[in-house]
Amino acid sequence: MLPRLRNFLGLSIWSAALALCLLLLTTPDYIDPAIAFEVRLSAVAPNQRFDLVSWIVGAFAGKVRDRVEGVAAGLDDPARGDAITRYFKLAREEEDLRNRIVQRRAQSAPAEELSALETQRAARRADKLSLQPQVETVIAQRVEHAAQSEGLAQDLPLNPQIILPPVSFSYVTPPLLLVMSPHDRIVQQRTVHLLADMTLAQIEDAEAASDRLGYVSLIVPIGGVGTYPTMVLENSSYDVSLEIVSHEWTHNFLDVRPLGLHYDLDGNMTTINETTANISGHELANRVRSLPVPSYEDDPVQQPTPAPDKPAEFDFNREMADTRRAVDALLKVGQVAAAESYMEDRRKLFVAHGYALRKLNQAYFAFYGSYADSGVGSVNPIGGELKRLRRESGSLKEYLITIAAVSNFEEYRALLNAKGIPEGQR
Repeated sequence: MLPRLRNFLGLSIWSAALALCLLLLTTPDYIDPAIAFEVRLSAVAPNQRFDLVSWIVGAFAGKVRDRVEGVAAGLDDPARGDAITRYFKLAREEEDLRNRIVQRRAQSAPAEELSALETQRAARRADKLSLQPQVETVIAQRVEHAAQSEGLAQDLPLNPQIILPPVSFSYVTPPLLLVMSPHDRIVQQRTVHLLADMTLAQIEDAEAASDRLGYVSLIVPIGGVGTYPTMVLENSSYDVSLEIVSHEWTHNFLDVRPLGLHYDLDGNMTTINETTANISGHELANRVRSLPVPSYEDDPVQQPTPAPDKPAEFDFNREMADTRRAVDALLKVGQVAAAESYMEDRRKLFVAHGYALRKLNQAYFAFYGSYADSGVGSVNPIGGELKRLRRESGSLKEYLITIAAVSNFEEYRALLNAKGIPEGQR
């Protein structure tokens, strides 16, 4: 009897389990669409996700250590200048050697030659990295002083004229960015940070997986990230570094204000944020370099030119802007397939003229067009409007405080109206 009972119980348990599974599979249940999307998105490049939190914790700890150790405290102004000069000289030499190695490897150079070049490159890099904490500190302090000169400091009881947040950055190879745009409009719907060393095959697989979620995707390199401390692309130019550090610090400044808090509200708010960071970043960098404030004159009206005797030079920016206008017009009337076919034809045209565009799609314009004052293919009137607002403002501080109070696009348009700034054509 006992074996039969055991068999009966076992069969009953399995029958009940099967019935429960069938019930779960056939019974409708509500799942929040946003949660369902996040679950599906988590399957896109799961092994290539960049861990921002871990990086921020490690970078912050490193900056605290540098501050405690006073890595640049003992350097006078000439010594600080010498450190920066030597650092960027080593960076250029490392870059030249890296390019030389690639070239000679393609030419099947002997292994001994390649090894010697790699040894030289590694030595330059080691010397450069030994200076990096000092250089990061000196550049951050220079940008802080520029912000103080613009009246952006706070007076606290124990620390007058403090810049909040303090300028802080680390040179890194920034993560790649997966940009996702809908098919029917150009906007950064979602972004995901991915590892910087992804292969082309991994990049294309991730884009394909993202596309299967109903979006148009593109993975792009970036020059910096507005974390805290901020990430700045490791580069060989002092001027480029000043621009990126100042740009990313502006994001830090905005992050606790309405404009920054609503960065991802829609494509217009993203563009206002990025263009503001460009304007502010360039001014702060100019202040460090003792250069004047830009005039922010209105962009000149393009006059038609007579047909030349020979074909005009291919102008990348003009052709890309024309492409963007045509795509916007097609999407506006719902011709998504035509817009995508047109972009592919234009991509081939750019490739034929020496521009190696791997993809040209809505995500491309959503990312590069978010910098409305200088973005590739940008035809967004926000760029001209913000330049006019900056020109009408008495100072960079007044401009930043004014624009930072904007929470949505309607408030932005109301601000333009209150300041007497005409809106561009949308």
